[in-house]
Amino acid sequence: MKRAAKEVVPNDVSELRSTVEELRKTNSQLERKRFFEELVGLSPTWESLNTDKEFLDWLGELDPYTGQQRQSLFDDAYAKLDAWRVANFFNAYNDSLEKKEPPAQKPNLAEQVTPKTTGKTAPPQGKKLYTNAEVARFYDELRRGKVSQEDARRIEQDIFAAQAEGRFR
Repeated sequence: MKRAAKEVVPNDVSELRSTVEELRKTNSQLERKRFFEELVGLSPTWESLNTDKEFLDWLGELDPYTGQQRQSLFDDAYAKLDAWRVANFFNAYNDSLEKKEPPAQKPNLAEQVTPKTTGKTAPPQGKKLYTNAEVARFYDELRRGKVSQEDARRIEQDIFAAQAEGRFR
């Protein structure tokens, strides 16, 4: 039986194994590349935050929803190449910074005479307003292949323009 099996199975099994291993490595590299491309889209500031000491300290704190250290949750998401979850850490940290605004100083009387302008302009009429949830949903659908590349480029350009024009709610 062994002799018959050897005749049926090709002698170049080791060559097949090496080819399979090369394919696994290539696939792994492609997955990592896609992960980083998606991460840039979901959290454009991730690279600068990734080396920020305050961000790293923030990761060392306990997550209020799970009771686990954020770093272990972050590492799990990274190990699974889950760009959406990893981006949520960077975005949550950015959101926490926005909430920690310094206390407002009392305005002097001269400033109270004329109203201040905020410097913000109203979003252009007729253009789409986006929410963070809509953007996250778009990138999730893109990752799952539900959006064509042509539509993805068009929507992504509009999202970037919306950021610049203040069309986020």
